[in-house]
Amino acid sequence: LRVLSSRARNYEKHSGGGLHGFLQYLERLEQSGVGMEEAVLDGEGADAVQVMTMHGSKGLEYPIVYLLNLERHFHKTDSQKKLLLHRDLGMGASVLDRMRRMRGKTIAHGAIAKRIDQETRGEELRMLYVAMTRAREELHMVAALKRDKKGEMSDVPWREPGKQKSMLDFMLFA
Repeated sequence: LRVLSSRARNYEKHSGGGLHGFLQYLERLEQSGVGMEEAVLDGEGADAVQVMTMHGSKGLEYPIVYLLNLERHFHKTDSQKKLLLHRDLGMGASVLDRMRRMRGKTIAHGAIAKRIDQETRGEELRMLYVAMTRAREELHMVAALKRDKKGEMSDVPWREPGKQKSMLDFMLFA
């Protein structure tokens, strides 16, 4: 954006031919090989903000870190499939009762779903640790709490071990 802004100022100073003329000017620059070079951002000490996932931050440190959306529930799609596979527990399928037109879970499906959810929570807890240890000076943790009509928190799964549904729940449980 800075390079584009610089080109626009240069064009305005010397030509002032409007937007169409500016676009033609950029095309001529590109055809002559000058083009739009990429702006260089050096990582360390740059006056810049880096936005990344918790996974991407592993092994890195920053002066100030913001962790956002900590109230977001963990994904449970892996444990809600009709057919579940687990490296240790094997396979578990849901069953279809055609007479009642209902789908139910077998004991194997329920056990595998529970194990997958436990493993997912464990991985999320490891990611929270990684994210919290990236800050050198300041760590800002942001979450939005939902309250009922009385102003009370209606959903408090963090009070029971193993019931945490979000990173916020882990922190409240601790």
